[in-house]
Amino acid sequence: MKRIILSLLLLSVSVISFAEKNEEEKIQEMVEEKTSYIIERMGLTPEETEKFVPIYKKYITERINTFDNSPFENFNYKEEKSMSEEEFKKINDAYVNGKVNRALSAKLYYERFREVIPESKIYKMLIAERDFKRELLKRVQNKGCQHKATTTNKK
Repeated sequence: MKRIILSLLLLSVSVISFAEKNEEEKIQEMVEEKTSYIIERMGLTPEETEKFVPIYKKYITERINTFDNSPFENFNYKEEKSMSEEEFKKINDAYVNGKVNRALSAKLYYERFREVIPESKIYKMLIAERDFKRELLKRVQNKGCQHKATTTNKK
């Protein structure tokens, strides 16, 4: 129970400081936060941690960068009406290829993880990643609710 409370406290502190940093620092901090969360949930030995962490950090950074390079990231929806079918095809192809590349990357890293940790701990990693994502979504939702309440109270 103490670990959970400590983790949540660290998580909330990092979210506050996360908003004040530049993009690269934000990404690095997110990688560190997620890595710590995952490692704690996996129950790795010190030897496993030493081998696992560099691979995992590289994996997470690559996934974040893949997301940032999505064709929808810089898409101007106002220009949508003037686009040709060929332009839509290029964007759609890039999007689907990005999804395929992410899946291939996940498979590659899964193979790397198998070299340094047992399958049971890879399973725990996958569950912890899902849980981490849910916690982030809850934080974002709570932040939005707090913003709405603050805005409503000012009226």
